[in-house]
Amino acid sequence: MIPEDQRAFQTHLNYIKSLRQMTQGVTLEPTRPNSIRYESCALIDRKKNLISLTDKSLREEFNIVQNDSDYLRACTSWLPVKAYYLLFYAMMTVDYLIELKPEVFEIAHEKC
Repeated sequence: MIPEDQRAFQTHLNYIKSLRQMTQGVTLEPTRPNSIRYESCALIDRKKNLISLTDKSLREEFNIVQNDSDYLRACTSWLPVKAYYLLFYAMMTVDYLIELKPEVFEIAHEKC
């Protein structure tokens, strides 16, 4: 049973655990660098925009916290969620660049 004072953060804890599991010991090196190619696709532009906006949001919150530590408590609850989605969108996009199949953008979180 989860203590009552921790229940409000259970979702965030789940994201942190997922990030930890997904990134533990991970390195990123292209095994087939010549297989990555770009093909114009509206889906990649949408994900590129989501990646950019999520990255911008994380950076802005980081800068705010650097200037006002009181804001830290307010923003930390969503940092794991934003970081998770930043990685998720980026991984889907890389997968698309390798496979060039639009259905890659419908992949489940666990499979990605």
